[in-house]
Amino acid sequence: MSFLTDSKSIDRQKCTKLSLVHNIVELIVCDIIPHDGVSNEEKHELEKVKIKEDLEGSPIEQEFYDLWLEYEESSTPESKVVHELGKLEIILEAYENGKENPKIELDQFFSSCKDMFKAPFIKELTDIVSNRREEYLDIMLNTNDPLISHTFVER
Repeated sequence: MSFLTDSKSIDRQKCTKLSLVHNIVELIVCDIIPHDGVSNEEKHELEKVKIKEDLEGSPIEQEFYDLWLEYEESSTPESKVVHELGKLEIILEAYENGKENPKIELDQFFSSCKDMFKAPFIKELTDIVSNRREEYLDIMLNTNDPLISHTFVER
C-alpha cells in the first residue's frame, strides 16, 4: 500500500522496500504478536539472528539488515508511514471480519484507532473505512429481512 502515499517528502520506493523487508522477516520468523508472550526485545533479537543466519554472505545482507533496523526503530518518515500502513491493514482486516461475522463486537477497536494516524492519506482512508462500516451496520441493523437481522447482536 506504500504507493498510496501522497506526500512529496516520502520516498515511495523506500516505503516499498521497508514493507517487503518487514513482511519477509515475518515469514521467516513468523508474525509474533503481543498475545504470543514474546517481549519486543526477544522478538527483535530473534529477527536479527535469523536475518544474519539466512543472509550471511549475501550481496543484499547489509541493505536488508539496514532496512529492517530502520523499520524496527521507526526512525524515518518512511518507516513511520509503513508502520501506519500496517495498522491500516489491521483495520481493513477487522472491517472484513466484522462483515463475515457480525456478532464480533468491534466498536471499541474502531474508536480506539481513530486518532492514531499522522499521515493525512492514512487518516482519510481510515475515515472512509469507518464510514463504510457505519453505513453497513446501519443497513444491516435496520433491515426487515429476518435472514439478515437475526445474525446481528443488538447494539
